[in-house]
Amino acid sequence: MRLNVEADKLLKASVPSEANTDSHNSVLDTQVNRTSPRSLDPIKDVLDVRGLRSDPSLDMLEVFLDSSVRDGLSKVTVIHGKGTGALRNTIRETLMSHPLVSSFGPERDSLGGDGATYIILN
Repeated sequence: MRLNVEADKLLKASVPSEANTDSHNSVLDTQVNRTSPRSLDPIKDVLDVRGLRSDPSLDMLEVFLDSSVRDGLSKVTVIHGKGTGALRNTIRETLMSHPLVSSFGPERDSLGGDGATYIILN
């Protein structure tokens, strides 16, 4: 699985000042310094998977839906493009049986029409 993260979302981990010299400095021994609480991070309600293949798109869709529900969103949009319709069909087939999805359909023409899918979350 591949995950793209914006550079400004990366956090620097540091070793605690009172580190135990008997233990190895592992990832579990570090603390994460956050400059701002998660509630101040912008909430994204649009996922753009244009140009990607089905498998990475579905992986991204799963993470996107999970985080959207966690963030309390009720409606999100996936932009998949029009193209041949293969990516659109794969995404919509997945949404049909997804437990977090209440309903979905093509976006309004002014928001991309059949090149984007709106999703109503449970």
